[in-house]
Amino acid sequence: MAQRQKGEWKWYLPAGLFGIFGGIATWFVLRKKDKELATSTLYFSVAVVVLEIVITAIFVAIAFASIIAALSGMPEVDQVLSILSGGTL
Repeated sequence: MAQRQKGEWKWYLPAGLFGIFGGIATWFVLRKKDKELATSTLYFSVAVVVLEIVITAIFVAIAFASIIAALSGMPEVDQVLSILSGGTL
């Protein structure tokens, strides 16, 4: 394994901030200079996008459940949502 230089964490910023697009751009810049770092930033960008999708899906599911609960007046769903949100609805 090659010795890492100071400041290589900066290459993860575009991947973290811009997701797949930042990862691909970083990969194109680094692919000839440091292939291992380029591949690592690309994988990091994919992981960031997957994490964003999972978090968004959770929030959408909670919002959808709260809308359904509000429209149907189901107290059980209100209790579960209250516990999940950490307060009372």
